[in-house]
Amino acid sequence: MVLDDFFEGDGAGGRRSEAAFRQLRAQGHGAWARPGYARAALAEFRRVLGADRVGFSREGFNALAWVSAPLGR
Repeated sequence: MVLDDFFEGDGAGGRRSEAAFRQLRAQGHGAWARPGYARAALAEFRRVLGADRVGFSREGFNALAWVSAPLGR
């Protein structure tokens, strides 16, 4: 599993995500529109699933071992 966020994941420090931040705030999820929110979730996912099974942002995506298998099997 790879967890990503608007700040580290978009490569622009969240600048391109301002429209999404406005929507999050309007829906009562303002904490998700601040840097650092994903780190607490990352710690919890790693605790539950195992640190070796949960990556974060660019490094997490780059570390994935892709399996070449037909879909539906």
